[in-house]
Amino acid sequence: MKEAYASAQTDVFILNTLEVTHPTASSENTRLDVCFILDTSGSMGGEITLIKESLEALLANLLLEFEVVRFSLISFGQTANSGQPIFQTDLTTDPQVLIDILDTLVASGSTEPVFDAIAMAVNSMTWNRDFSVTRAIFIITDETGESGNTATQEEAQALLDSRNYILHQTYTPTGSSALVEMMTATEGEYVDHDQATPDFVEDATEALKLRRVID
Repeated sequence: MKEAYASAQTDVFILNTLEVTHPTASSENTRLDVCFILDTSGSMGGEITLIKESLEALLANLLLEFEVVRFSLISFGQTANSGQPIFQTDLTTDPQVLIDILDTLVASGSTEPVFDAIAMAVNSMTWNRDFSVTRAIFIITDETGESGNTATQEEAQALLDSRNYILHQTYTPTGSSALVEMMTATEGEYVDHDQATPDFVEDATEALKLRRVID
């Protein structure tokens, strides 16, 4: 971006230009903090095994694509906690931590407070606040996000905006919904789950390379 300024020499004004580079203007980055939010309610029962396999493959690929990547996991919707979000693990560079947890999760329950899960992700994870790190939340749910929450959509959106988090999602219905609105507002992407695992991994990886543009 070029900024113009004027300097006075006697009665003549000379217009100069100064090249200004914003440190966050890059559309991609090599450092990533990502929190996966996984819906483990009963409606995900037919998909949970494939999701686990896809996530395991995605974690391995992210390690190849980023210089530094940290993973974390929140689940919600399970009967064991009345559907409320469960903080499964904080951000870690060891994907095996997530894989071991994923192996223990089963689909059950009916309450799906995804806004509360987003609030937990923003407020409870030890995110790297450096401007060079992309902070992403990747939601895996077949719900639209409008029910069962303590936090409102507006409150969850404000938290995402507070540190320029980018929200991606898969499985969510692609029509008009609260989660789609939030994804669009953060410049995130929808990753089609109805494809072979290698294609899902490639598309999800490319989405997670994106950075949210700061006005």
